[in-house]
Amino acid sequence: MRESMRLQKTEFYKILQEKDIQIVLLLSYHAKKIHDYKEVDEAVTKLLKKLVIELG
Repeated sequence: MRESMRLQKTEFYKILQEKDIQIVLLLSYHAKKIHDYKEVDEAVTKLLKKLVIELG
């Protein structure tokens, strides 16, 4: 999850800066199964896209 966020944060921060938005984001992983990187990366990507849409 950390690696996925690290790879996507530059673009995410750029979008927030363009919209003049500041947030504190905390991601926490709670699952009984450990998912592979691809599944986690897709979930983080989906979450960030949804967050950008919701923030306007």
